[in-house]
Amino acid sequence: MPFKDPDLWDRRLYANVDPCPDVIIPVDDTEGWILNPDYRWVYNKLALSELQGLKCGPHGTWDDRFWVGHTFQWPVFSKPICNLWGNSIGIEILENLQDAESKYAGGHFWMEILEGEVSSIDLVIINGTIVWSSYYQAISIPPGAFDYWFTAMMPPRIERQRNLFVDRYLDDYTGVFNFEFKGEKIIECHLRMPPQFTAVYGDDFLRALIELYRNGNFDWYEEVEGYSVALYIEDSIKPIIDWDLVKEIQAEEGSEIDNFTVTMYSDGTPEQTKPPGRTRVCLIQTKNLQAGLKYRDMFHQSIKNANEELSGI
Repeated sequence: MPFKDPDLWDRRLYANVDPCPDVIIPVDDTEGWILNPDYRWVYNKLALSELQGLKCGPHGTWDDRFWVGHTFQWPVFSKPICNLWGNSIGIEILENLQDAESKYAGGHFWMEILEGEVSSIDLVIINGTIVWSSYYQAISIPPGAFDYWFTAMMPPRIERQRNLFVDRYLDDYTGVFNFEFKGEKIIECHLRMPPQFTAVYGDDFLRALIELYRNGNFDWYEEVEGYSVALYIEDSIKPIIDWDLVKEIQAEEGSEIDNFTVTMYSDGTPEQTKPPGRTRVCLIQTKNLQAGLKYRDMFHQSIKNANEELSGI
């Protein structure tokens, strides 16, 4: 399979693409980091913050003596300098100096709290030139989770930030790339293709990516509108999945929805890392938001909590 080491839940997204043993396309950040040694620095979130002139620093640099002429402003946002497993691992708000010192963690940094919408851009770049991109925004569920993503028109200021970064730092890069923004500031970069809209883009897009990584050509330029709908549940719930219902919903793929994928193993344990306090149990990709919400609600109502059943024995 050309799409390198996807999680088990990801694999349905690439099932219709022929195996190509001569091509490797990263779909997670571990592979993106391994396959792109010249550009792996983009995973350094402290460096990204410094490049944009944000107030930031490693844990421990949060009192006034480090900031001559300035008073340190609380609260601040804290997260790992590098996190290849995603899903908002280790994020938190530090309210004051006492709070920060009690939560000191090596390899973490603080940054000023940013305002604005969470958004993301998928790009295809050839020798430093953007040849295709798709912009989408998030309806967030703090901390670190999302109700759904939706494609949208890219605001001019974000487009300028995108172009400036690519021109300055990716001048000979070829491959897929992803930005995440908070307001007008870049908060993360990824040297891989994210899964949120893979099924909405479609199999022809995936085949075009294979040609991109095989010979440097890309011939898919469609503008696609769609939604990526997620379901998160509280960590206290150990879900019992109705797999018959899952098959019924997946039978609707190609009509009302493009893809319905459960992001858990059959025993109810998650296949990937989790945002604080929550576990994602499914991802629905669709061009029809109401259909996506309908099937999410149907699936949500079918989930039973194994912990409650055990407590009733």
